[in-house]
Amino acid sequence: RCCNSGKRSLALDCVPAAGRDVCRRLAMASDVVVASYKPGDDVKLGLDAATLRAENPRLVYAQITGYGVDDPRVGYDALIQAEAGFTFMNGEPGDRGRPTKMPVALVDLLAAHQLKEAILLALWRRDRTGEGAHVHVSLMGAAVASLANQATGYLCAGAIPQRMGSE
Repeated sequence: RCCNSGKRSLALDCVPAAGRDVCRRLAMASDVVVASYKPGDDVKLGLDAATLRAENPRLVYAQITGYGVDDPRVGYDALIQAEAGFTFMNGEPGDRGRPTKMPVALVDLLAAHQLKEAILLALWRRDRTGEGAHVHVSLMGAAVASLANQATGYLCAGAIPQRMGSE
């Protein structure tokens, strides 16, 4: 079975006013909107958190970006794997190994799980207060947060992470 079984989808061109109007009407009747615009594009389209939440205060606006809401760069999983150090740490050890990209969109998955948690907490809070929220996760933030013991070793002891292969 497909994980999307029973789901319905709608593709909208939000550049024309008619597309934006449909999107706004959907947001008015929604619990959660997930947005992955390049920072600033949501505001240009009038589909940003402040605008949609003004029309639907109970709305949870969940935003995912590459590098944060104040950084206009677009983020790509493979690029952020390299920038965050995952490709440096992945591969065969020593001189035999070269930096290697993970075979799955790891950073996308890490960020998606963080955004899911933020959405669930915002919905839990809304059940108690009646107020929605604007939650945000960046791909880079999720990647750096997931460096865990490798980052701690570097920050606390100056130990530069090394490729270990399957050892």
